[in-house]
Amino acid sequence: MFGNTTTEKAAAQIDKWAARELQLTREVFAAEDRIKAAEMAAGEALLDDSPDGSAVADVARVRAEVAVQRAALVACRKRRLDAIATKRASDTAALRKQAGDYRAELENVERKTTKLLRELSALQDVAYTSLILQSQPKGELIIQGYHVPRSEKLRAEIAAMEVRAGLLESDKLTAEGEVDMDGITSVDELVLTVLKRKAVVPDAAAILTWAAACEKNSDLGPFGDLPRRYRLQWRNGIINDRDSYTLVVPLAPQNAPAATFKSVPRTPEERAVAQFNAVKLRERLVHA
Repeated sequence: MFGNTTTEKAAAQIDKWAARELQLTREVFAAEDRIKAAEMAAGEALLDDSPDGSAVADVARVRAEVAVQRAALVACRKRRLDAIATKRASDTAALRKQAGDYRAELENVERKTTKLLRELSALQDVAYTSLILQSQPKGELIIQGYHVPRSEKLRAEIAAMEVRAGLLESDKLTAEGEVDMDGITSVDELVLTVLKRKAVVPDAAAILTWAAACEKNSDLGPFGDLPRRYRLQWRNGIINDRDSYTLVVPLAPQNAPAATFKSVPRTPEERAVAQFNAVKLRERLVHA
């Protein structure tokens, strides 16, 4: 925030553990797919009266790998939260220090101002106060407003910093949040943006599962590198399925509602419209 080394290191740690959580989550998903394949192979062998010991061993081995990866995910999330806590504490200290510097500057300005006002009062035989500093018109016309004295600017900055520091010092992370990203071609960008928030956010698995459900309900097939807009809302780490959606940008100019896909299944009528638009989009992409 203010060139603070501790803050910069904590920010780097947040980025590091967010990326690691995404990587580990994808590895767990892949391992779970391998478990299903190994279980199917072992089941087929059993039906054929030719038990395959290696297939059973593969299931046990991959299950053990997943257990370790899940434990690593728990540790990864904790480290990310610890880094967030460190950054909040460092940001708070930096704000307090900056506010203290501004307060010292304000006292110096007011001390010199008071001296000058006394001299001016004696010269003009009028008891001037600091209010005259707020009565200087800006520009040629008074209706354009008045100049803000340096002391008033400092007071406003100090008050704002104290409020921000107080919010950072509270133990509670923000429970509600929203991310709205446009022109995105990979869900990974969405996941990393959310995980870096200083808030109680959905984990990488929940976000990837939500995005996959939106894609499944689109009738477009895999989105691939199609640009899209992600709008993700959550509360206490739980995704709000009703108000979160994926908008496929190439389709939006034709029919934005039909180009908007959620993680919950569409009604039969909405599905029919989506299928129609999917056909039209594929035709456009082929002839592009």
